[in-house]
Amino acid sequence: RGISCAFLYYYPFSLNYSMKCEGKKANNKLKRYWKLILKDKRDLDISKWRRFTCFKDLITEKDVVTYIINQNEELKETYNVFQELLIAFKDKDTNKFNTILDNKYNNI
Repeated sequence: RGISCAFLYYYPFSLNYSMKCEGKKANNKLKRYWKLILKDKRDLDISKWRRFTCFKDLITEKDVVTYIINQNEELKETYNVFQELLIAFKDKDTNKFNTILDNKYNNI
C-alpha cells in the first residue's frame, strides 16, 4: 500500500513534465487516464470495447494503457517494473519483490 501511494502521488507529476516533449495529445491522454496505468494489468478490461474521450475509435482499457506507455520509453520500462512489483506484492512473494527492488535499471 505504501508503494502504490507514493507512486500514485509523485509519478504522474514527473511524467507530466517528461512527456511535454512528446506532444500535447499524448500528454492530455496521460493526464486523463493515469489511473489505468496504476491498475494491475491482470485487472485491465480486454473484452469490453468502449469509447474513451481522448480516442476516436472504440478501444479497451488495455489498448489505452498500451498507447500511453508506448509514447515514452522511460514510462514503458517504469510501468513494467511497477507491474512486476505490484504482482509480487499482491501474491505476497517477498523473494520476487526483493529481487525486483535489488535490480539496477538504466532508464528509470
